[in-house]
Amino acid sequence: MESNQEMAALLGNAAPATLSDRSAPGAVPKALSATWHRTDGGAWVLPELLDGYHGSLDDSDPTGLEGRVNGRGVNADGLPDAGTERVIGLLHRSLAWARAGLVSAAATPGHPGAVAYVSLSLPDDEDEDDDVPATANVTFCACHPEGRPYIRDVTGYQGGPIAALTLADFTRSG
Repeated sequence: MESNQEMAALLGNAAPATLSDRSAPGAVPKALSATWHRTDGGAWVLPELLDGYHGSLDDSDPTGLEGRVNGRGVNADGLPDAGTERVIGLLHRSLAWARAGLVSAAATPGHPGAVAYVSLSLPDDEDEDDDVPATANVTFCACHPEGRPYIRDVTGYQGGPIAALTLADFTRSG
């Protein structure tokens, strides 16, 4: 797993492999378990997410299309409106989403493997007027040997907690 310092601080010593799907019951959308589809331009997309996508389908940049189609906000239903419990709940759900999507990519014939980018947007603790709740997003991109990564410098990313995970991160014990 590659992450920036903010994400490393949130994860602490917990490796993604130690977090089970039971830590986020019912939170994984069925779309993430589907067989992936390869476009003519080489982008790998989840068909159910593509069905709900309304932007450009130009796949001259496969990674760009994957980022646009395969990125979704994580459901926060049942989580507190604010606080550490919300952030940890979103993080656990995000990791469950990441694992599900990576497992389905690995099970798709011909798929080159994928990276799941888990990111969180946290409220500004120093801004008393910032009442925007923490949110999370998971974006899946295939491993294109000739292409660029979705985010070039995950460890140096300054826009909030982020991690780039592969399926191997969920099979290691720590």
